[in-house]
This record gives sequence, C-alpha cells and structure tokens, in this order.
Amino acid sequence: MEAWDFRLPGGKVFDSLDEYKEFLESGKDIEPLVLEAGKNELREEVGILAQSALFFFKKVCGATMEWDLYYVVVKEWSFADGHDQGEGEQIDGFEWYGKDEVRDMLEQGKVDEGRSVATLLYYISG
Repeated sequence: MEAWDFRLPGGKVFDSLDEYKEFLESGKDIEPLVLEAGKNELREEVGILAQSALFFFKKVCGATMEWDLYYVVVKEWSFADGHDQGEGEQIDGFEWYGKDEVRDMLEQGKVDEGRSVATLLYYISG
C-alpha cells in the first residue's frame, strides 16, 4: 500500500547555485522573485493561476548556510487549463479544506511534511 500525504505546493526560486550567487551580488530584493516563483509553482503543481500573491513569511532554516523558505498567500485566482508537473512529481490534484478541517488533519498526522505542518499551523492560528 502506498502512503500519501497532504502538503503545500512549492519549489525553488533559483534553478542553479550560480544564478542564486549572481542574484545575491546584485543586491536586489528577493520578494518579487519569490512571488513569481510561488505563482509558477501553483500553476505547475495544481493548475491554479494566481492573479495576485502576497508575501506571507520567511522561515530561516539554516544557521551556517542560507537555506530559507519563503511562503506566499494567494487570494485572487482562477483555474488554468491543466497543470505541468515537473520531473519526478506525482500530484493527483488538490482539495479545499477549511481551517478547522486543516487543524484536524494536522492533529491526525495526515500532513506529514514538517515544513507544511509548521506553515499551516502558523497560518490557521491567525
């Protein structure tokens, strides 16, 4: 029996270390790139077109190296004509849940990916 869990859509902002280093040297603000990457991942993974995205928060994950996670919230959206999963991704769609349902899923261990658990708890706690 295969185990499935629930998690948030996500991906990377940069495709290579060289691209990331070049960005760091530029001194530019990363937030616009985070918002664009969030919109792209949402379209690719679950077939939703985000008309707008808001920066939610940054989770610092490393102490001796930078490995931060950025989260966005989308309030205005529409459905795309499908989605384009990346190599190795097997996403069988998505479902909508209210805050109480999400809290129950978290308590029951149905959301297994730690970073999704932490972010969802933070979001539903207000």
